[in-house]
Amino acid sequence: IQDKLSASNTSLQSLNDHAAENLSHAAARFAQHTATINALTESLTHAYTRIRKLKHMLQERFPDEFARASEQILRGSQPEADEVRVVQQVPGTLNFGHSGAVDASAYAGFTSG
Repeated sequence: IQDKLSASNTSLQSLNDHAAENLSHAAARFAQHTATINALTESLTHAYTRIRKLKHMLQERFPDEFARASEQILRGSQPEADEVRVVQQVPGTLNFGHSGAVDASAYAGFTSG
């Protein structure tokens, strides 16, 4: 009986050592995946915050165009290609397809970074 118990203890110790090694590898991978998910969450939060700021800025500056675009989105229709054209014609100004050019410096706070 003594020999069987000794063999069982040796076998269990070997199993415990193997499990501890696998656990340490899994924990390292888990920590790496957790860091990746946290970084992705931060990036997505930054992107959605920027989108909300841009949306709010566009809604304030171009309420009619914004309302029209919102209606088209809610109906599920796509705007015409010439309606969404943004052309930089004169350095420092942007033309959004309406009657006047807009000073591009107004958008300086909404650049990525």
